[in-house]
Amino acid sequence: MTTDNLSAQGVARAARTIGPVVLLGVLPFVIAVAQWSDLSDRFDTYGFDFRGTLWEPARAVLDGSSPYPDPDDPSIVTGNPSVYPPLAILVSVSLARIDFDAAYLIWSVALLAATAGALRIVGIRDWRCYSLALLSPPVVYGVFFGNITLLLLLPLALAWRWRERALWTGLAVATLVAVKPFLVLLTVWLVITRRLRAALVAFIGAVALIVLPWAVIGFDGFRDYPRLVDRVESAYGPGTDSLPAALSWVATGHTARQVMCGLVALVLIALAVRLRRGVDGDVRVLAILVGVCVVATPMVWPHYVALLLVPLAIARPRVDAAWFLPYALWPILAIDDRVLRASMFLALALVVMVAALAQRPRETLARS
Repeated sequence: MTTDNLSAQGVARAARTIGPVVLLGVLPFVIAVAQWSDLSDRFDTYGFDFRGTLWEPARAVLDGSSPYPDPDDPSIVTGNPSVYPPLAILVSVSLARIDFDAAYLIWSVALLAATAGALRIVGIRDWRCYSLALLSPPVVYGVFFGNITLLLLLPLALAWRWRERALWTGLAVATLVAVKPFLVLLTVWLVITRRLRAALVAFIGAVALIVLPWAVIGFDGFRDYPRLVDRVESAYGPGTDSLPAALSWVATGHTARQVMCGLVALVLIALAVRLRRGVDGDVRVLAILVGVCVVATPMVWPHYVALLLVPLAIARPRVDAAWFLPYALWPILAIDDRVLRASMFLALALVVMVAALAQRPRETLARS
């Protein structure tokens, strides 16, 4: 064998070794840095969601004030009002005792740790999946704004891991609902897969995790909460990447938005019922119901796509082309036309959902 052949083989081996690191490690990192820089240029400050929905409301609780604004407060349509049920706010009280920058740093680490932990819980061992997920646009977007959605990947993953244990699965789903009530649709996953005891635990647990923390703060804002949520949805929903925004050329009224989301939810739930049988039926139903939570909600934000990382990880435990799909979010967010942007966002969410519906080997499912 000639020296030239040996040299060529050495270059080929080096390329095979370095190539994946560059493509699946360095390049996603560069994209994440570029996206962070872009978000910093477009918005005045980082941690906007964390400050408005958790940190400041938690400080209000420490001061003995209500964490919720009056539904008629005009600042609701220009600020970032507190709309989470009290459980999330009370969990944030310890961070409210320190200054915002330090609290946001700790919170960001927690969000990333929850995302990585969720992947670990559902069986991901491929470092390339961690790299692509943690540096993906929906995760970067969620960390930049400090949104609690990323933290919810953990109970979502636990709900899957404990799916044969009614109490723990129910409590995991209850936690999801108690933080973001629109995730109540995940109880349909339990019903369709005939985990009725888990569904009952989820219902009772969600009620308890909503009411008991509210009792701790003296039920401040409890009576006006439905009106507050309705006001926030009416103010912000049409400007988000939601189904009603994508179909705003059809109808724009509040009732019309609710009907649109309800019809799409019913269609996807019917699909889940049809696909529930078979070795992959469980994860297919979960993927569809997570998809319903993302695409059939009147108010949708870019980081919601991160929720689909859990069923995607379950269905595809080793890296493949599907793990690159969330990276399409960044160019989509650059679209100025609201209808087109919302349409492309919803299409992306549905494509990621479909990618999680692919069949897997029987032994892979058994290990999950």
